[in-house]
Amino acid sequence: MNFSKSRNGWCKVIEDLGMQYKFVSYEQVENGELVKQGYKVFIMCESESISPKEATAIKDFVSKGGVLIADAFTGRMDEHCKLLTKGLLDDVFGENVSKMSPSDFTTNVKINKYGEGKAVFLNFRMKDYPNLRQSSKVETDKYQNLIKRLISLGNISPRISVVNPVNNEKINGIEVFYFKNKNSKIYALLRNIAFIQTGLGDIKIEEKGETVSAKIIFPNKSFLYDLREKKDLGESESIVTEINMWEPKIYLSADRKEVIKQYIE
Repeated sequence: MNFSKSRNGWCKVIEDLGMQYKFVSYEQVENGELVKQGYKVFIMCESESISPKEATAIKDFVSKGGVLIADAFTGRMDEHCKLLTKGLLDDVFGENVSKMSPSDFTTNVKINKYGEGKAVFLNFRMKDYPNLRQSSKVETDKYQNLIKRLISLGNISPRISVVNPVNNEKINGIEVFYFKNKNSKIYALLRNIAFIQTGLGDIKIEEKGETVSAKIIFPNKSFLYDLREKKDLGESESIVTEINMWEPKIYLSADRKEVIKQYIE
């Protein structure tokens, strides 16, 4: 039960930060895909049971410059769920974290340098975040600020910002998708449906997704085109739009006007 809630918490906080993620299997980890695919940050959600081969690959990933972020009881059992005297990743975290009991949310997390990379141990679960993001801006900001700071250890940051056009405060609950073509970039934005998970598979959808006015700030000034409305937006580094519950906004960004013209013509 904790795992499904925590996984949802990780997904939602990353989405709320305007970033995306990929899932990797234990087999991919064992085969060294973390290094081969050039991943910068690896998040282990409630990963209590891992194999020695996984542990070796994860250590290699961190030692070569990767950032490892884990929440609770990480690596305290082997792949057969046998409880170990010493956690398989305790060396990476710099202490016996596998024996620690999870606490409430705190910004006082453990960051250990290991080789060329860093290992971060939270010692709290992300299971409360999906509910908090719907009820408390103060608590939501605490989670987001911490996770954004930790992910930035891997030189990763949101590509665009979505803020309130009146006060420039970040708008929560907007999921951003990014695609790159040869001569252009495409940004898709969608209201992020909230669902509350009360148990294993017990999901309640919360339709708190009224239309919001949003200012989208791009990385730099570029020629913009609304792909769904088929509208040339001119050259700018930001636009103001309305984002409703069910319809995505999709924008093309290009450094040259000629790229936009092919869509207009």
